[in-house]
Amino acid sequence: MADTTNFTVRMDADIKKQCEALYGELGVNLTTAINVFLRQSLRAGGFPFDVTVANTNAVTKSALEESVRIESNPSTVRYHDAEEALIELKHDPGAVNAASRYYCPRCRAYQRMRVNAIKSNDIAINGTDFTIFTESYQCFVCNTFVKSEIKRMPVPKPVKADTDKPTEL
Repeated sequence: MADTTNFTVRMDADIKKQCEALYGELGVNLTTAINVFLRQSLRAGGFPFDVTVANTNAVTKSALEESVRIESNPSTVRYHDAEEALIELKHDPGAVNAASRYYCPRCRAYQRMRVNAIKSNDIAINGTDFTIFTESYQCFVCNTFVKSEIKRMPVPKPVKADTDKPTEL
């Protein structure tokens, strides 16, 4: 038998009870568990597991803050499941609801944007009438300007009625 020695450890009584119950379920007593820990420490050359301060990196912290901000925003679009969200993402970009969804470069939110639309009529140099639609997109979360779209659409010429032909009733 190996030469053994005793040592005393002072610990919280509740922790001791929880550990005795845990290691009892594994079929060992607390003394055996401590010996396993100490042998693993010798093999590892220190703690047999990482000992770190719980410190989230900047990306994780930013993602957590964004999730809180999105969750608390009443205008955020919510889905029942991932499939419903994917259907929306794959939706035709020209369709209703998908057209006003953009990524905000400032707060990184991907959601519906506030759209300000302006319609005006103009005449081209060649005399063609056209309508200009200007849409400006702003983020609902941080009110940042995201983008602007200008669409020019020709105005259809009215069809002249032929007055020489008699109308049939």
